[in-house]
Amino acid sequence: MQQGRTLRCSTVLKNLLLLVERSWIANKLIGLSSNFLVALIVGASALVTTAILLRILYTGIRSLILTAPPVWRIAILLGLVLAPLTAGTVLALLTGISSFDYVVDFITHHCHVANAGSTCLPHVQFQLDPLLELSAILVVTGLVAAAAATVARQVAKWNRIKKSLLATSRYCEKLEAHIIDDDRSLALCAGILKPMVFISNGLMRRLTPMENKIVLAHEQAHARRHDGLLQSVVRCVSICHLPSMRRQLLDDLGLATEQACDDEAARRTNGRLAVAEVIIKVERLHHHRQWDNLSSVVTLVGSSVPARIEYLLNDHAPFSRKRLINFVVRGAVFAA
Repeated sequence: MQQGRTLRCSTVLKNLLLLVERSWIANKLIGLSSNFLVALIVGASALVTTAILLRILYTGIRSLILTAPPVWRIAILLGLVLAPLTAGTVLALLTGISSFDYVVDFITHHCHVANAGSTCLPHVQFQLDPLLELSAILVVTGLVAAAAATVARQVAKWNRIKKSLLATSRYCEKLEAHIIDDDRSLALCAGILKPMVFISNGLMRRLTPMENKIVLAHEQAHARRHDGLLQSVVRCVSICHLPSMRRQLLDDLGLATEQACDDEAARRTNGRLAVAEVIIKVERLHHHRQWDNLSSVVTLVGSSVPARIEYLLNDHAPFSRKRLINFVVRGAVFAA
């Protein structure tokens, strides 16, 4: 009986694939390239290999990267986050378009010269079964659609949060922020494409005017830098990394982002020591953590507070040309 059900399911699936194969979109997709499956395998292999190599490399160079200024660190970490997906996509595309009609050829003659002296055997030319090729295309399309749907759901959730904050707040042009009518201590930057700064009445009453200015300067720095959008993109792209590497990259990038905003707040207000004092004070007052796990919401305090305080209290020399050269040389030595 089980075999009969399996046979019927197989027949239904085959008929469905045949129906899709005869459709207009299938006629456009089938035959685009007989290298499709090979390109998919090459891209996936490049992605996984890059992720493994970066995990090994990052263990050795992380301490060096953490010595760079926050803005430089953010750029380096973003490059590391994007590396596996970029490597896999580029190699898959180059493999998929390989042909004698292109200068870059990864399949037909990528390491060969068509002469009798060549020691390499020619690649085997093959044609994929149309149903197999269509199945692979549908699987990839389904994965892309699922990822897009996940992102769309997250964006919709973030927009609902932003709307709920707007509904309970009023905009203050003088402060360039939305004031929430709430007795709890709350300060945050929310939004993806159009980030906005929110601060509660409760927090404003507990801080001095200068302390409020520092809090707002920090959150406005997040808004100008679009850190909510940055964190959202990074969280999606970083799934290409190994889990331990992903957590480390997200933590390090989050710390660098906060430190960059701390630096900007210090330049616009009373200096680094004043910013450190305000962070400690707000951390003690902070009770409302409903938004902490959402990447579109950036708050003043969090798990990185000790590292930020240490960074603010230490003197940091400008990143001179000599320090830059030393940083590059040391990084190259670790990488080698």
